[in-house]
Amino acid sequence: MTDEQFNAIISAADELARTEPDRYLRKMRCLLLLGDLYLVAITGLLLALQLGAVFFLVQALRTGAAGWLTVLSIPVLIWAIWLMRKLMLMQGGQKPTAGIPLTREQAPDLFALLDTLCSQADALPVYRVLMTDVFHASLEQLPRLGVFGRHQNTLLLGLPLLKCLTMEQFKALLAHELGHLSKSKGSRCKLARQGHRQMLRWTGLAQTLGDDPHGYLFKHFLEWFIDYVGACAFPLVRMSEYEADALSVRLVSHEAAVETLSVSNVIDRYLQEHYWPQMRRLADEEPEPVSPYRMMGETFAAQVHTAWVEQWVVVDLTKKTELIETHPCLHDRLNALQTAPRIVLAKPGQTAEGLLGNALQVVTEQMDRAWQDGIRAWWVERYESVQKNRRQFAELNARVASGAELTVEEAYERARLTWSVGRNRDETLKQLLALYFRDKESPLASFGLGAWLLNSNDDEGKYTAEDGYDLLEQAMRLDAGFTTRCCELLRDYCRENGREEQAQDWDEKLQAALQLEG
Repeated sequence: MTDEQFNAIISAADELARTEPDRYLRKMRCLLLLGDLYLVAITGLLLALQLGAVFFLVQALRTGAAGWLTVLSIPVLIWAIWLMRKLMLMQGGQKPTAGIPLTREQAPDLFALLDTLCSQADALPVYRVLMTDVFHASLEQLPRLGVFGRHQNTLLLGLPLLKCLTMEQFKALLAHELGHLSKSKGSRCKLARQGHRQMLRWTGLAQTLGDDPHGYLFKHFLEWFIDYVGACAFPLVRMSEYEADALSVRLVSHEAAVETLSVSNVIDRYLQEHYWPQMRRLADEEPEPVSPYRMMGETFAAQVHTAWVEQWVVVDLTKKTELIETHPCLHDRLNALQTAPRIVLAKPGQTAEGLLGNALQVVTEQMDRAWQDGIRAWWVERYESVQKNRRQFAELNARVASGAELTVEEAYERARLTWSVGRNRDETLKQLLALYFRDKESPLASFGLGAWLLNSNDDEGKYTAEDGYDLLEQAMRLDAGFTTRCCELLRDYCRENGREEQAQDWDEKLQAALQLEG
């Protein structure tokens, strides 16, 4: 199935769901029933083949005569048992997510809250809770009997959620997730869950069998069913999200549900764009990796600037729900709740981390150790490099202060360090200009000033990015050894400014230069 055909099916299903929702839901129930009936038929056939093969083998043992049916029954029996075993062991196309398991003894308050919300939501029980290191919560359903089901419900909770959300916001988030386990008759969450299981079942079967010729019983059905039902299910999954939001409102409060929807992306953006880069920047000062999960949330509300929040919320509200998205956009979800965004950030002492009880310290320390182990090699290298640069920067400055004249290479290095170590924008430009006017025929001077201006215009307006463009071209004319670096900078600059034809030209020159160097 082509992308155009796949999108056309989604579009038709979306239109049917909006105009005739009851008819759409009936269609989805019929499709899922078809999948179940097909599995029943295949299972019945496999069992019949096994019983028939065993019958002929038993008859041969009793009579002592082995006909052609007896001979044929042996490979048939082996094949049927092999395929049944495949079906029984298949994990639905999923591998269990890695995480830190929690027990009731470790976090009694969290499990008590889960029990209460499950009861109120008329939801299936949660068998396991795993802590992860991301700002995300989800449910994982792994089948115990392969395609035959008996799913085990596992709740995946990111430690950053409990570190950054208020208690009421976290309750609203849990209520939403548990809504997807609803047992209520006619629930769209229930139907979506069944559809999700079907897709995992058949996708996993397709992956398990692959091109194996022994799986021909499923081949043609899988090719059609996976794509068609998967495309038709997009509107259903979005419906289930709205239903889970409504349940969150009913079980917790309207305010908490709206706050959770509004702040989730704000917090996630802050963590990705500011908090984790800030943690990595500490490698400039600390010889050993810090403990980011222990530090997370300590001064969270004070660190998130109002300007960031306003910008992120505006961006979120302008996004539209795309055809192939399973989650509606923020605007649509808030519109369904008939409300505007409500941004409330947790202050110290208001977060939900207390629900983890004695497990909080254990989980936090374990995640910190894992993060430290993963980043230690980079961290140590970064720390040593920064210290080396600082020593070199101090030495060069001391030489300038003593009246010594630096070489072109040393002057360029001092200008580079003035920015990378000193973070002094004006002084960096001043030194690069002085170096260029000192020796306009130096390719390094042209490159240094050109690269700076290309990405950072002179605040006084005397020099522009186009001046940097010309200087980089000049550096290549003066010394072909600068071709690779200049072409890469010019290509990226042209791409960022919509000059695609020029970007293509510079990319071709870059590839040619790389071939010569290689």
